[in-house]
This record gives sequence, structure tokens and C-alpha cells, in this order.
Amino acid sequence: MIGITEIKPLVPRKIGNSLTPVLVNRLNTADADPFIQETIENIFRGYVGLLSEFNYGIEEYIDASVFVGYKFHGFTNLDSFKRTFPQKYNNYILNGTDSKQVAAIASGYSKRGVVSKLIEQSMSKMWVLNMDNYQKAIDVQVDLMQNAKSEKVRCDAANSVLTHLGKPKDTITNNHINIDLREHTGLADLKDELADLAQQQLNIMNMGVSAKEIIEINPMLDKEEQDD
Repeated sequence: MIGITEIKPLVPRKIGNSLTPVLVNRLNTADADPFIQETIENIFRGYVGLLSEFNYGIEEYIDASVFVGYKFHGFTNLDSFKRTFPQKYNNYILNGTDSKQVAAIASGYSKRGVVSKLIEQSMSKMWVLNMDNYQKAIDVQVDLMQNAKSEKVRCDAANSVLTHLGKPKDTITNNHINIDLREHTGLADLKDELADLAQQQLNIMNMGVSAKEIIEINPMLDKEEQDD
């Protein structure tokens, strides 16, 4: 749980003065699931510096922390909105607002103000924490692209490799992390070769070459022989 005495030193004085027990209780009892609740509190603590950088209110920031806490656990914008603002959601439904309209409202909420800032920074951190799993997934796609018996599976895998091998931002920063993600030359070369291989496989498939011939083709090997 987070207390007023813990929050006040972390925020500008004018914001600390507007902090009430009701708002703190809102933060500390956002969800009955202890794992989700812990995530919400960690997000609140981890990015509270945004209140010093931008002109956000404390209630707005608490609501955003709750919403992004649900997003962090895989909830959609609509489900996160329903859980963050249950009374507001019920009012929309009672007033005849259909689910598509509410979903659009929830999507709009996720893209503005402090919510968008929290999503950008916390989700970047999630990507950093899961880099190993990301690489494993890429390895699986590369293996399928080269060795799958189904032409469609190989084509889909090649498309996946081309889509996901984009270079990440040079640096991801927030109040607590500043991690240099610039690629070493060797890794960049390997990614370029894999992307070239994927594109060549797709080009060959589009030319109508048989599955047997595609399996026997190894553009990367040909490149190495030329280099020698």
C-alpha cells in the first residue's frame, strides 16, 4: 500500500496539497487481484516523475495508473476502461451507448494525455524485460521459414520475420531506465542477412518455383561462397 506521506515528497507541492485520503484509497484498492494491484502501484511509483514534467492532476494520474495496470496484464482498451471506470461504463450502457461506441471512447482515452505517456513508457519496459522471449519467437519463425514443408507456412514465417526484424529505438528512457539498445555491427549484419533471405524466399515463391526447389535453395550459403 502507498501512503500520503510516501507520495507527497515525489510530486510537486501543488499536487501534493490536492492529495486526499479518498484518492489514496482509490489507488490502494483498485483491484482485488494482488498481482494486478501490485502492478498498478508499481506503475504509479515508477512514473510519478511525469507529474513534475507535465501539467497533470493527481486524480488523472491515478486513473491512468489503474488503466495502464490492466493494459500491462493484457486487457483490451475496453476491458481496462470498464475496470477502471465501472460507474462511468454503466452510465454509458444505461444511456443507450452501444459497445462499439464505448470501445471507441476507451481507445480514445488510451491515446491522450498522461495515459498515452504511461502506456508508451511502461510497455517499452515490458518489451525490454521480454527481449529473450522475443528472440526465441524470431528463431522459431526463421526455422519455419527455412524448413517447414508447407509453402504457406514458410511464406507466413518469412512475412513475420520481415515484419518483426525492424530496428528498435536507439534508446528507451523513463524515470528509472535508460537502456542503450543500439545494435552491434555483427547483429545488424545478421538481421540484414535474415531479412534478405526472407525477401528472397518470398520472391521465389511468387515466381511459381516448386516447393522442392525452394527447400534446396540457400541464398545465405551462396552469399558466403561469393564472399570467399
